[in-house]
This record gives sequence, C-alpha cells and structure tokens, in this order.
Amino acid sequence: MRIPHAARNHPGIGSSDTEVPLWPAVLIVVLAVLPLPKGVSYGLSVYLLFLAAITWAASGEKMERSLLRVVLPFGLVIVIGLLGGIGADRYLYLKDAWWVSNAAVSVCLGYVLYRCMPELARGLKAFVIAGTLLGLLHLAQFALHPELLSMNAGAIRERIGFGPIPSALAFTILCAYFGRWSEHLKMPRWIALACLAICLAAVIASFSRQLLMLSVIGALAAAGVFARREWLRFGLIALVLGMSLALLRLSVDIDTGKFQDSFLGKLARIPEELGIGDYSDRASIVANYRGL
Repeated sequence: MRIPHAARNHPGIGSSDTEVPLWPAVLIVVLAVLPLPKGVSYGLSVYLLFLAAITWAASGEKMERSLLRVVLPFGLVIVIGLLGGIGADRYLYLKDAWWVSNAAVSVCLGYVLYRCMPELARGLKAFVIAGTLLGLLHLAQFALHPELLSMNAGAIRERIGFGPIPSALAFTILCAYFGRWSEHLKMPRWIALACLAICLAAVIASFSRQLLMLSVIGALAAAGVFARREWLRFGLIALVLGMSLALLRLSVDIDTGKFQDSFLGKLARIPEELGIGDYSDRASIVANYRGL
C-alpha cells in the first residue's frame, strides 16, 4: 500500500490523477453499500490497518499526534471496560470490547484512506455515491411493496429495516457544498441535485428520528447556523423544537397504543423515552429503552 508523500502538504482538492489512487474511493463505496457481515468488514479494516502499519514502520515517519489524541480515548475506554468486566460472560465481555474498538478502527481506517487518497473531492464524492445508492435501494422497497405505505412506522422498519445512515451523511455533504458541487465535489449540478433529492427522500422514508435529526443538524451546520453566537442560535433552535414538541403532544393522545407505533407518536414520546422511571416489565422496557 503506497502512502504518497504529497498527502502531508496537499490541501486535498486538485491532486493529479497520477498521484492519487482510485482504490480508496472504491473501498469507501464498497464498505458502505455491500451488505457485508460486521465481522467481515471489521476484519477487512483491521487487515488494511495492519498493512498500513507495516508501511508506516518501514518509512520511519513519526505518528501524528492529532490521530493519537482521537484514538487514545477509545483505548482508555477499552482498557477500563476490560478491567472492570473481569468475570463477566465471555461473549458479552469480548462483544463490548469489539463495539468500542470498532469506532477506533473506523477512525484509523479513514485516516489511512485519506493519506492514500488526499484528494478531498474524490473522497467526499464516494460518500455521496454510497449514500445515494443505499437511498435508492431503500426507496425501491416501497416501489416493490406498495403495501408498506399503508403501514405504521414500526411495521415498516420491521419489514425493511433501519434507514440508510450513509444517506444522511451524503445529504449533509451535499448541503455543505450547496451550489458549489462542480468545484468542490467534481459533480455536475443535475447529478448533485438528484443525489440530494434521493438522500432526502430516503431519510424521510426511513421514519427514523435519529436520521432525521442527523440530517437537520447537518443541514443547519452546513448553513453556518452554529458558526457564530452558538448559544443564541442553538437556544433559538432548541426553543422552536421544544415548542413544536409541546404542540404535538397537546394535539394527540400519546397513551394510545396505535398512535405510539406511528412516526409522529415516536416523536411525541421523546420525553418519556429519555425520562427516569421504574421499568420493571418487559413491555415498559421495550417502549422506554432509552430511559433510565
């Protein structure tokens, strides 16, 4: 694996094709789109990091402190968890270590891919393509099974699963470079607009509060809402969201089982799910699994 020397000094946009390999962009799309088992994608990432470590050791270069500062907290959490979980079930013990290390491995892999492909436009375009493809696959489920449109949010997610997270990321990237896609993403305007519409439709059709919030926060950040006077802007947004939630709760009956299964019902029940309560039976635990 070749890590070009130009990666240290190049800003990322405008690198020549002779210097920048294509395989990192292809790998981003493949890892995001293909339904690989989590163990396979994790093993592939670790293998690539192993090759990168050999290359780095042979080059004699020093490890960048910025990467160490990002990865070190994950390492500390893993060490504390391993020490504190001694004697626990072995499967759960190793599973928790794997979940935490997965985030650290992803960060390190992203760093390696950038060092191998320092052209920012190509890397961002890869994420946009991956998010758009997954968005199309998600929306295709509704075209193939129109009966999904008559189901509630819970039933839809049981049939076709959780919405595509890369679509929310692609939507944020497209918003960040809105109107400047040709310059910064090397994408024609009509293609970028089509990708934006597909990703937005996929996020909405996911009926997921998480994806919706990620997309809204990403779009607001891309518009510069949090750039200046953060406390005032964030406070105004929080006030608007709080008032909207209060109006929604006043207009519907949140205790109705049928309504709780709908997307609006899930939005209205956010305070209950985040609140503190005595969840003793399985039904209350499932309904309030985010609570304490």
